[in-house]
Amino acid sequence: MKPTYSLKYRSSSDLQDHVIQPANQVGSFRPKEIVVDIELPLLDSAAGVDLDVQEKSLCLVREDPPKYSLFIDLPYPVDEENGSAKFDKSKKCLAVTLPVKPHPQLKAERLSSNDSGIEEDTGYRTKNCDDIVMDAEEVSDSSSVKEDPIEADDSFRTKADLVDNFLDENVSYAHPGFSCSVQSNVIIFAIEVKNVSPESFEKKILPDNLAVCFKFSSIGAGFVQISRGRQG
Repeated sequence: MKPTYSLKYRSSSDLQDHVIQPANQVGSFRPKEIVVDIELPLLDSAAGVDLDVQEKSLCLVREDPPKYSLFIDLPYPVDEENGSAKFDKSKKCLAVTLPVKPHPQLKAERLSSNDSGIEEDTGYRTKNCDDIVMDAEEVSDSSSVKEDPIEADDSFRTKADLVDNFLDENVSYAHPGFSCSVQSNVIIFAIEVKNVSPESFEKKILPDNLAVCFKFSSIGAGFVQISRGRQG
């Protein structure tokens, strides 16, 4: 069961926010904290709830009935080591407070109007009308152009029956964040998860190399095992 949740942002007023910054300083607004309110109406306490927080994601899993599973991509990078969580019994809501990492300070360089450092290139400029000659016989009537119908080709799409049996339907999986890059004839997937158990990693490459599925487990906060997986 996926619980209902909401995100709130907290910002504290600082004297530096009201001081005129130097011209070469570029500011960027970020909240001080993110508060995630997760509604757990079937629970009387947070016992049995596994919470795992990474820099860019939050994962909540409860394996015992009533089962809960939630994965959230966070809008800002957070300090996962200094967060806190509190369960409100009256509202049956788990409030997770996460401090947001400050934005790196940027500096803007200003070029002089007399020396921009950019050389003038006139090669892109449009030619004069006198230099353009258009042959009317070469312009074909648009009404005589026929377009061939395009048939949809779904042969490259991943078939659901090939991947449904890879992940265990009795296990609640969190979807890990990842990045993908292509170098020459190699595709590289970088999975953004800490404390991965190497022996738990399994992968499956579908026929014709059209898709890849993988699953593994990691150790979250409180040495709790979190099952993770992606398919398709």
